[in-house]
Amino acid sequence: YSSIQQPNVKLITNRIQEVKSNSIVTCDGDEYPVDIIIWSTGFQVQNFPLPIYGISGCSLAEQWSETMQAYRGVTVPNFPNLFLLLGPNTGLGHNSVIVMIEAQIHYIAEALLYMNKNNLRMMDVKQHVHDQFNHKLQRKLKKTVWQSGGCHSWYQDAKGNNTTIWPDFTWIYILLMKNFDSKNYIFS
Repeated sequence: YSSIQQPNVKLITNRIQEVKSNSIVTCDGDEYPVDIIIWSTGFQVQNFPLPIYGISGCSLAEQWSETMQAYRGVTVPNFPNLFLLLGPNTGLGHNSVIVMIEAQIHYIAEALLYMNKNNLRMMDVKQHVHDQFNHKLQRKLKKTVWQSGGCHSWYQDAKGNNTTIWPDFTWIYILLMKNFDSKNYIFS
């Protein structure tokens, strides 16, 4: 790739031991100043290898061990202030995911503006809101081509839940993400 051949770019493939505010430290002890870190997990849509821990000390991988779910594909209960782009059920098989990312960035920006305006430091999606959203989502997905008629694909987890694809039109997702729904969150 020509972009990683530039003189101001260095490709580091060693395992990361620590991320600091302006650098990364690899397992071999080398420290590299960074402007941006690109995490490329490969094609593992049913596995989340990044060790992120929530308020209960549970990792995101542990919470998602049964099935990957997020509220609107962006927030996960018990993981305050964690925002995902292209999280569970926001992939597309029929359009450009850029539309989804733009909607998510707008929603996240609205959430952060709300927190700033109200001098809030923490937000966490309510568990029952998250659960209702995902129940409706999975019910809708059962009727789609990605799951009906015995279809099995990489979109599905071991239990047969489709955790990858958005089951509707992109314009519906854009409308869903247009306004930050503060009533569905816990704040402090």
